[in-house]
Amino acid sequence: VASMAEIYYATGRLDDACAEFERAISMAREADHPRGESRCTGNLALVVREQGRIDEALRLAMRLGQTARESGNRGGEAIALGSQGVITRDLGLLDESRDFLERYVALSREIGNRRGEAIGLLNLGITLADMDDATGAARLRESRTLAVEVGVRQAAAAAGVAMGEWFVRVGDHDAARAALDDAVEMLADGTFPDLLIVALSQKALLPGGDPAPAVGAFAEHRERVVGRAALDVRFALFRATGDRAHLDEAKRLLDETLALVAEEHHEAMRHGVRVNREILAAWEEGSGGSGRVSDRGEDRCACQPGVVAGAALGFGGGGDCRGCVARSSS
Repeated sequence: VASMAEIYYATGRLDDACAEFERAISMAREADHPRGESRCTGNLALVVREQGRIDEALRLAMRLGQTARESGNRGGEAIALGSQGVITRDLGLLDESRDFLERYVALSREIGNRRGEAIGLLNLGITLADMDDATGAARLRESRTLAVEVGVRQAAAAAGVAMGEWFVRVGDHDAARAALDDAVEMLADGTFPDLLIVALSQKALLPGGDPAPAVGAFAEHRERVVGRAALDVRFALFRATGDRAHLDEAKRLLDETLALVAEEHHEAMRHGVRVNREILAAWEEGSGGSGRVSDRGEDRCACQPGVVAGAALGFGGGGDCRGCVARSSS
């Protein structure tokens, strides 16, 4: 049952995944199998998160952590820490996310869970990158190396995509191209279409980049790009193509997500979550032009006129200012 739930999750059938994980949790509980219950509860929290029900996902992760600590289930405690780290990042609580994920990595190492360590390093790297902390790239590199060693292809590819995105943002085009080429090779079979489309979209932001492969991959896999991942994909496509329809859809998905979350979290989610902040900045600016470095030329950051925009954030955000969208130099 748990394996079928994981297949549903990987293929974007989120409602089916929820139902199967809930059934697996009940079966594990009846069989007095705390490890199985912990794993399925942690996965259920991530599926619920993908559906945009972030408050509920956090409650599930917190409940899992409490139950695991009370029963001495250190593996379950690690899963809970990892889930809380990802979910608090979604809420814009980056300091909390970093702390949870550092503890997840440390505990995974302590109990010898190399798969968990690889996934923890991946998410820690993403959080640090969202905090504009350059050490995030090193954590992502560690994650990719370990994920390849232990055979967690999705984590290895995701680390490559995240590294590529970071290098695009800081203007290291050679490093970005190498990381993204490697990730695209891993993702070529289309098993993880959201990652593939984002990677191809990031490649399109580089000098001489072509958005056609990203557009083609989206056309092929569109029905499988659902939930939280759809927001990332649509905004990546907007940056790559300048097609306002993708920005409109990303904004709609963001509005839907905010509507499902307690209002007390809205401010942090709007300004603490990098992709949300960039969607809102692009929306307010009304920029519909392509963000490719080669197209933007010497555009300047709207907030910091002395900073070249395109090389730093791809779609026009200024070098040290991660939230603005450059106005067209024309």
